[in-house]
Amino acid sequence: MKQIQQALVYSMLIVWTHGIVAVLHGLAHVGMSVWLSLFGDAFVTLVIGLAPFLALLLLRSRWQKSGALLLTLSMLGALIFGLWSHFIAPGTDNVAQMQPDNWYYPFLITSILLAILETTGVAIGLWCLSALSRSQYRTT
Repeated sequence: MKQIQQALVYSMLIVWTHGIVAVLHGLAHVGMSVWLSLFGDAFVTLVIGLAPFLALLLLRSRWQKSGALLLTLSMLGALIFGLWSHFIAPGTDNVAQMQPDNWYYPFLITSILLAILETTGVAIGLWCLSALSRSQYRTT
């Protein structure tokens, strides 16, 4: 039970920290005039923005496993999207192809921070799933 509580605390910390850095990254997008496609906007809004917070709500309800799964998958989706957009695919969203200006370093730093936070979020989501699964087997 203690491990579940710890996992829930860490999930809350990672989601809120990720949310703050994502907002800062969004400001850097605006500052650099880097716009996403309609799909990109929808993905960022739903998967990167809303899903982790919905996962937190589920983790505090009787649907904890669904919350842990949603946390894991939303962070994994965000990680793949961010790595692809910021570091692999050519385009205006790739940090290696941007013209340095006042917003370049905030964009670069938040891109790296998001990748670190999302990797950590996947790990925490898996930890939550594992702790919840072990807890279920102990109580039955």
